[in-house]
Amino acid sequence: MPGKVVGMNIIPTNGPSGAASNVMATVIPTSNEVIFQGLREGLQEFEVVVTDEYGITDTTKYIITVTSRADTESKRIELYNAISPNGDGVNDVLVIKNIERYGENTIRIFDRWGSEVLRQSDYKNDWNATWNGNDLPDGTYFYIFTAANDVRESGYIEVKR
Repeated sequence: MPGKVVGMNIIPTNGPSGAASNVMATVIPTSNEVIFQGLREGLQEFEVVVTDEYGITDTTKYIITVTSRADTESKRIELYNAISPNGDGVNDVLVIKNIERYGENTIRIFDRWGSEVLRQSDYKNDWNATWNGNDLPDGTYFYIFTAANDVRESGYIEVKR
């Protein structure tokens, strides 16, 4: 567009009549981000009409998939930072919640001196604080979890037998 954008209308085109009045969109001018409120989950089609300072308009249609924030949060990994591998069946192994969503993954665990005590691809929630078949001592260990699409988490794990 030749001029500065002064207006933008975002109109749902595949909802029931009157659905547009329940949808709010906020355009973040410093980024290419639009925050929507009042949308139904699922596939949504929108018509975006942009108007510049000279009154010239441009219209484009977009199709997006709307997910709830709760759904997005439930897909994140969550790593519990303490294990007690004493054979009682409670917290005996390091569990990464939602690991099944990240098939191509690697976890690396280091002791407090920076020595690697575990490097495992395709982690299966099965590490019980051992290294080369020997129990590791109680203490703090540090992890780096990586997966496809630039997923990276790091932190610490406390081992207490």
